Amino acid sequence: METLLLYYSALILGYFLASKVRNIKEKFNKLDLIFNALIVLLIFIMGIRMGSDQKVISNLGMIGIASLVISIFVIAFSVFFVTLARKGMRLDKKANPVVSKQENKLSYDKMENIEGIEDFKPSEDSLAVEGGNNQKESNNNILMVIIVMIPLVIGLAIGYFVVIPSTINEEFFNSLTGNLLIAGVALLLLAIGFSLGLSGNIFGSLKKMGLKFLIFPVAAIVGSLLGGALCGIFLPITIPEGLAIGAGFGWYTMAPTIITEAGHVYAGAISFMHNVIREMGGIVLIPFLANKIGYIEVTAIPGVCAMDIGMPIIEKCTKEEMVAYSFGMGLIMSMATPLLVPIFINL
Repeated sequence: METLLLYYSALILGYFLASKVRNIKEKFNKLDLIFNALIVLLIFIMGIRMGSDQKVISNLGMIGIASLVISIFVIAFSVFFVTLARKGMRLDKKANPVVSKQENKLSYDKMENIEGIEDFKPSEDSLAVEGGNNQKESNNNILMVIIVMIPLVIGLAIGYFVVIPSTINEEFFNSLTGNLLIAGVALLLLAIGFSLGLSGNIFGSLKKMGLKFLIFPVAAIVGSLLGGALCGIFLPITIPEGLAIGAGFGWYTMAPTIITEAGHVYAGAISFMHNVIREMGGIVLIPFLANKIGYIEVTAIPGVCAMDIGMPIIEKCTKEEMVAYSFGMGLIMSMATPLLVPIFINL
């Protein structure tokens, strides 16, 4: 709870500070460099933690295959249900309202009666600009893949080949890197809040959405649970275990502990690997899938991570308004995990 309050406070503080200097926002044109540097640092630390964790290394093999299968099902169903919710709310892949053909025709008929309307027809230059923007989005996503993959791979290698063979105290190392991650995420949220404060339109977007954005976390949760339950039919786990694993939502420190303490050691090991795959795999997949499956959909992929490390990656690969969706997705999932996992594992 204290960590969550810290994250909220950093985001709000950043917004408040930026609102005081909004009239000189052109002077803050280096925020992207700060974002990228913090993302690289956080993913590097996360990679070291994963590479040096004996549980990750020892849970490879058959448990790893089962974890990969359940991760595919959980993420796929989560994305599918979010897509259904998005289409039900008449939003396109970029979270913009969909205009029906009839509305389009009515709008066009009205415009035809306006003198000089031909001036508003798209020119070759405007089409060229649109194509250039699409190319820019593609280049940005490729850059994010590079930013994510390089520090992740280097961190994993250092964790496995340097930290594990060393004599460093494991408890001290985990505490140190954990605190560094919390501090780094807080700084990142401070920077995100500052960026949002400079533009000043995030609250307008939230007011426009209202509480409707909660539909998407609920849809993602339902999809995750269904994917986990289905895996309980053909994997060497029970349906309640599959539900409990799916309810981890990428929180690899909490869900596996609850499952293992309930006496389900094998399911606990699968839960650990699955949640690691969902968090790390989700971060890597966001730049690849943002424009293919939808902006709102990618907020569901990494689970609870969508409200911390995943948030700036989502924002850079989609658009500013997705910060609200991303934070809401991670927040609701993090609140649901400690409630749902004990319920399902004790069925």
